[in-house]
Amino acid sequence: MRRILIVSATAAEVSPLLSNVTADIGLDCFILAKERNVELWCLIAGIGAAPYSYRLGRALAQKQFDFVVGVGIAGTYNPHLKLGSVVAVLTETFADYGVDDKGKFLSLFQIGLLNPSTMPYTDGVMVCSSPLCASSAIGLPVVTGITVASATGSHERIGLLSELYSADIETMEGAALFYCCLMEGLPFLSVRAISNRVEPRDRNRWQIPLAVKNLCNEVQRVVNIIDNSLGD
Repeated sequence: MRRILIVSATAAEVSPLLSNVTADIGLDCFILAKERNVELWCLIAGIGAAPYSYRLGRALAQKQFDFVVGVGIAGTYNPHLKLGSVVAVLTETFADYGVDDKGKFLSLFQIGLLNPSTMPYTDGVMVCSSPLCASSAIGLPVVTGITVASATGSHERIGLLSELYSADIETMEGAALFYCCLMEGLPFLSVRAISNRVEPRDRNRWQIPLAVKNLCNEVQRVVNIIDNSLGD
């Protein structure tokens, strides 16, 4: 029996998938479905890289999984990505890990505290190693991501992060997924739905219900592709 784990920061981001769940959501992994030779598990890991890393790491230590799918919503810097669209993330990094040097941000790589080519990094970013992380394989646009401790909502910070990283999307947990799975040598995908543009904060312009609906509609299709890729 193969096990595929779906990880989300919050239950709200995967709420359409949880309508028949009777488990105590938030305390441990729980089974979403069993189909043929596949168990589909779910973990609500918490908001932010620290709780997400802890709970995902604990889950991976307690149970053996064949594949991990990180899912959730995201803000976008890319004007060509429509609100509600679903994407696969190719690269991630912790965008605000560094120092403030007299008003100038310097990353841990720039100040020599972290080698940009030390596992799990490749030239300062973490790269999804799964062959499925390609538009031709997964059927989704492939984007670059950054992970922040504070969601961006000002012109000043938007300018800074855009100049440093030229990323397509921003989340608060994506890099934690990459870090844990790459360090464990576990195949994974990061799938996100665009809920808002990264701009001065205005929740009235966000499309969270649409993003959640489209995200969860894609999950089963993606899981089927993963299942087929794992073979017999």
